[in-house]
Amino acid sequence: GGSGFAVFSYYLASPFNLLIVFFDKSQASLFMNVLYLLKTLFAAGFAGFYLCRRFKPDSFPKCSVTAFLAASYALNVYMISQSSNIMWLDGVYMLPLILLGVYRLVDRGDTALYNLSRLGAHLQLVCGNNQSDVCRYMALFRDSAESSHAESL
Repeated sequence: GGSGFAVFSYYLASPFNLLIVFFDKSQASLFMNVLYLLKTLFAAGFAGFYLCRRFKPDSFPKCSVTAFLAASYALNVYMISQSSNIMWLDGVYMLPLILLGVYRLVDRGDTALYNLSRLGAHLQLVCGNNQSDVCRYMALFRDSAESSHAESL
């Protein structure tokens, strides 16, 4: 056998798993459905937040397109196909926050959201999920954007 910490960090380290205390053992399948619903809602909410902060829609048609895109992001094929493996969905709802953090870092030099989203991704790195890929791409995007910004000066 392996260590209990490795099993915990790989399968159970999502913050949403703390909600299990509100469910009985006989309601495990209901809990999984609620977990999938919550992660889908957070993915849509964070995608909408990212799109509004990044592109600043100023009219009703633009806001409705933003809502449509956020819902489309949350209901993409990856989310639907991984509905039986809900541990893989943490990266999907974290990605819009990470993207907004990188954008603010490059555009304004504001490191608060970037560091917060990076911390959240690193806390889930022990899960072994796709957050490690997200962190690598985030660092590559940041470095390439900063170098192109420095060249333009």
